[in-house]
Amino acid sequence: MTTCIILLPIFILLLLVGLVLGFFLFLVYDFVVPIMYMKRYPFASAWRYFLKIARSNKLEIFIYWIFKIILGMGISLVLLISLIPVGIVLAIIAIPFVAVGVGIYYLFKSAGQILMYSSLGIYGFIVFFFFIYLLSVIYVPVSAFFVRYSLEMLKKLEGR
Repeated sequence: MTTCIILLPIFILLLLVGLVLGFFLFLVYDFVVPIMYMKRYPFASAWRYFLKIARSNKLEIFIYWIFKIILGMGISLVLLISLIPVGIVLAIIAIPFVAVGVGIYYLFKSAGQILMYSSLGIYGFIVFFFFIYLLSVIYVPVSAFFVRYSLEMLKKLEGR
């Protein structure tokens, strides 16, 4: 019981720190970094410029933040559901790679375990990063959408 009494304030403090840090990072990544990109300002100047814009647009920034959270949850759900067909396609693509791996196994099995396992390890490493690359190509448009969305919101706040 005393452990719960001690851990509860620590948990609440960590939650508050996480929320404040998360909101700060949201402001930096969604507004300050695009200002740095668009205006070619250093970080401090971009932060001051954003604060000047934010003073008159607090409600719009808050609504944008809430909408981005909701949109992020929706997109996460869609991406989670899309993992099933993507997984099936990747499994079909993986069949030749698995066949090559089995071939390496039986080819080097008689040559010795060290050569067999090192060959399979190198091959597995290459295949693993190939599939990571494929997944990133499939899901890059989602992250690009959020960058474009923050740039468009910044233009709206500037009154363009």
